[in-house]
Amino acid sequence: MRRGAVILIALVAASLGACTEHLLLPAADQGIGGSGGRVAGTGGTMAGTGGKMVGSGGGPFEAGGRGVGFGGDPFGQGGRGGNLVGGFGGAVFGQGGRGAFGGFDGGGRGSRCPWGIQRAEVLFALGKNASMGREKLGPDDTRLNVVESIMRSQIASHQNAISFGYEDFPSISSCSAMDGCCVRDGAIPPSLSPATIPEALLCLPPGMMDGCASTIDACPIGAAFEKASNLLNGTDPNDRYTEKHVVLIVDSDPSCVTENPQFSCEQAVKQLVTLTNNSVTTSVVALGVDAGTPSSCLARIASAGLDTHGIWKVTTPMEVDSALGMILNDAAKPACTIHLFRNQIDSGSLSVWVDNKPISPNEWKFFQEGPYPRIQVFGGSCAMIQGVRDQEIEIYGCP
Repeated sequence: MRRGAVILIALVAASLGACTEHLLLPAADQGIGGSGGRVAGTGGTMAGTGGKMVGSGGGPFEAGGRGVGFGGDPFGQGGRGGNLVGGFGGAVFGQGGRGAFGGFDGGGRGSRCPWGIQRAEVLFALGKNASMGREKLGPDDTRLNVVESIMRSQIASHQNAISFGYEDFPSISSCSAMDGCCVRDGAIPPSLSPATIPEALLCLPPGMMDGCASTIDACPIGAAFEKASNLLNGTDPNDRYTEKHVVLIVDSDPSCVTENPQFSCEQAVKQLVTLTNNSVTTSVVALGVDAGTPSSCLARIASAGLDTHGIWKVTTPMEVDSALGMILNDAAKPACTIHLFRNQIDSGSLSVWVDNKPISPNEWKFFQEGPYPRIQVFGGSCAMIQGVRDQEIEIYGCP
């Protein structure tokens, strides 16, 4: 993916201990099934929990399941892995267990690897000026209601792949001058599965008013960008590797009740430069026919925001959903890069598991270079990893 987006990808380190489950290791050649101690030549006695290997064939063995043909019983409970030396051997390390694909691909998982994913962080900056609650987007509902509904859906779809944050504006009570030129109190820093964001996107008077539109038409984008810089300026030393992204959703150029429009625009551009200098990508979603025209301040902001798409002009609910979906799908890509906190890793011993099922080696690749060795997952397995929690991801085969 491109440079950092205002999507902060938080490093979620899942440093796991020793393996407690057991998998049956693949046999080196026909007749050699099971797991356990050391086999010399083409036969010998399996030590540990293995049982006995007979000649080059491999008869039934005890705790490791039954030796059948080219491997073990895929459902046999394996003992502790060992070394197969000489003969049909080659080194096979790890702990036995359930054979996933019979004898060939079952194999022992080995020791668990400590790992982490630096997910991107996306901060939504939503304008709730009066026109958002007054003007329609499509035939049936207001701009704000449409956007809030789609945001709730998109956040739910990406909540395991992206750390989301949220702010909205304008605010009257939060501003010292009471002029609406500031962000509402209660901005939410990026985190995984943030339960408070959906609540901030609901307008249900008289009890839940956070999601309702303001009574004034101020659109203090400069103040929103300044607050975004503060929320995305993490203290984690690994933060420099995190992609960060701000998604600005508005229906007008920057403005404040007490400011000249040109001054409001310059303030927004000035704060945008700070975001850009910190490698934050800013995407601009302009709602309605009149917003984001080529000569507008929004178009100027979008051209400088590091989003190669430029401005996202939307006039229907379907276009809003499509724009946010594409922005967030791009932001979710770092969730498919798994960093390993071990050195001198033999890639041939690694296996990647999601929900206790192995990912095909055809859908991931190991890279040794960089600050940490990493596994890049792609294809359908990438989409699967983006949709699960850390507890459901396991990496095996570290020294």
